[in-house]
Amino acid sequence: MSLDDFKTQENSWLEQKLPGFVGRGLASSPVLVLKLEKILADHVRMSWVPQSITRIWTDRYLVYKRLEQLGPTAETVVNHFLPSSPPTSGHLQMRNMLEAFLPGLLGCIENKILRLTTMREVDESQVGHI
Repeated sequence: MSLDDFKTQENSWLEQKLPGFVGRGLASSPVLVLKLEKILADHVRMSWVPQSITRIWTDRYLVYKRLEQLGPTAETVVNHFLPSSPPTSGHLQMRNMLEAFLPGLLGCIENKILRLTTMREVDESQVGHI
């Protein structure tokens, strides 16, 4: 049986049991589908959406609190050294130089610390063999 056959058979049955309802758009599968769709959409809007928004805001707040516990951001540190007045060309040049310089400096420091740590471990291992 095709969908068109089913629809014809359904409409015929509804006309026998509920005369005039199909013609006025009060009974049929499409009417039922639209009604169920509206009920589901209303339910989602009233329950799921507010709960989700509350959860998102709560999680967002917790993430910001964790970030605050980590200390100031790199941008905050750079801005602390620069004047809070509107950026001038000198201000922008200094900021660009610092932003370009800091990653290299941090990498250099990490390499030095790694080498010192390795040298210390070697020294300590030799002390045990003497």
